[in-house]
Amino acid sequence: MLSLPIRLGTVRVRLLCCSLIGIVLFTSCGGPRKLQADIRNSRDKERGTFVQTEDGTILEGESLKVKYPFFKKAYVEINQTEKVKLRDVVVMQNDEGYYRKINGQLSPRIKKGGINTYLTFKTVTEYEAPSTSNGNMARHHNRVIEVYYLQKTDSGIVKQMTPAVVNEFVSDYEPAKEFMDEYYRTQRKVRTWGWINTGAVVGGIALMVTSGSSGGEDGQDNLDAQAYAGFGLFMGGLINGVVNKFRKGRNYKNLELAIDEYNRGYNSKKKKK
Repeated sequence: MLSLPIRLGTVRVRLLCCSLIGIVLFTSCGGPRKLQADIRNSRDKERGTFVQTEDGTILEGESLKVKYPFFKKAYVEINQTEKVKLRDVVVMQNDEGYYRKINGQLSPRIKKGGINTYLTFKTVTEYEAPSTSNGNMARHHNRVIEVYYLQKTDSGIVKQMTPAVVNEFVSDYEPAKEFMDEYYRTQRKVRTWGWINTGAVVGGIALMVTSGSSGGEDGQDNLDAQAYAGFGLFMGGLINGVVNKFRKGRNYKNLELAIDEYNRGYNSKKKKK
């Protein structure tokens, strides 16, 4: 007499677990958000190696290296003789690239032009949920992510790259702004489909969990029509949600295209002068 309710509860628990796994996938999948970097070609070709300090002093030399000695503060060595404390450096250019101090770190310039782009790194702590399949406990782990900063011309204020900042910087050049218009159009579509897909997943879970079942001749439970409908709704929302996440990731490319188009226009104007 107790076997049917027990089996019924087991089926629903399994369905719920599968649904929760699906939600994790649904919220974590996405496309890459990295910009193409060309550190060496983003140097100032008109200038050699130099260091600019906080007080505006510019020191030039044929050889320039950053040193990190044990138990001592880091410094920049010029021509193997002169030393400048790294904390006093604002801008540095050597044979490898052009660097600007951002949030305490010398960040390489990866795009040069009307909009300079700098690459920085940030360590974030992520929570990893416990897993019943392999017995792993909940834990936290660190991950290094890339964070980009933008600067309109070499004398402009450095700001962290966001869609709003990119839109602000390219607002005076229509060909570049067209990419931002496309970015915002796609984002509106992604947001709308996000709500639809979330509703489908949640609705599918509700139908599966509340569905009834009937015993067959072989003594096993069969999902009823409501459970099948719920499963179909859930899977449809999940699959389309994953596609929508990748669409959102690809849309990030429009930000880079807007920057590159602006720099092309900026460089063309400089050549004509």
